[in-house]
Amino acid sequence: MTQTSQRDLKAQLVSFARQIGFDSCRIAACTEPAHTSEFREWLRDGAHGEMHYMQRGEEKRCDPQKVLPGARSIVTLALNYFQGEQVRRSPRHVGATGRIARYAWGEDYHDVIEAKLSKIDQFLRSFGGQQKYYVDTGPILERDHAAQAGIGWHGKNTMLIDERLGTWFFLAELLTTLELSVDEPVADHCGTCERCIAACPTGAITAPHRLDARRCISYLTIELKGSIPLELRALIGDRIFGCDDCLDVCPWNR
Repeated sequence: MTQTSQRDLKAQLVSFARQIGFDSCRIAACTEPAHTSEFREWLRDGAHGEMHYMQRGEEKRCDPQKVLPGARSIVTLALNYFQGEQVRRSPRHVGATGRIARYAWGEDYHDVIEAKLSKIDQFLRSFGGQQKYYVDTGPILERDHAAQAGIGWHGKNTMLIDERLGTWFFLAELLTTLELSVDEPVADHCGTCERCIAACPTGAITAPHRLDARRCISYLTIELKGSIPLELRALIGDRIFGCDDCLDVCPWNR
């Protein structure tokens, strides 16, 4: 495929992705993620807690060619999920109430996004491509590939940040055997800000770009199968499914 045809196909792809509802569509080369060594160290330290699937898929996460042999490009996509400020508590309920992370306020995002990814898969098949796609369900270091494609930059809370969307978006990836024109990464705009680190109720962000999942409220209320450690229970407060504290304070979400 010539450079001109790569650009033409990419332009058609981006236009199609926006037509079916994605807020951003950018391309990364199908190469080793930038933070492979940091990911392996994170696993060795046990900071993934009981998320054993992270360890089982370690080699594939570190080499996307093991996910789809012959893949040349990774289509990275973002879908906004911010619905505005909603009343957290109903005045009719005076008993026990709790907070749920924003990403879970609507339909199951897996169902919504996978339906869109299927359409992109069909679109690329018409050009002879073979694809595999995931929305946080496969052995892919999503944020690394999305950052490489310029969807956003790595925030100090490990979330990806986009100047327009902030952090309120889902990521999805589609590996393809087609060679597409790649996009450039964007600059880090966090500067000296560490509001997300200070805001974490349990101190799960142990250093910039370093998260100990074993202390993260999202992990404790969603992923953890056993009992929540006693010393963390009071810190969880009224959060019953996930936590948005490090996102709420981010200036890019204002």
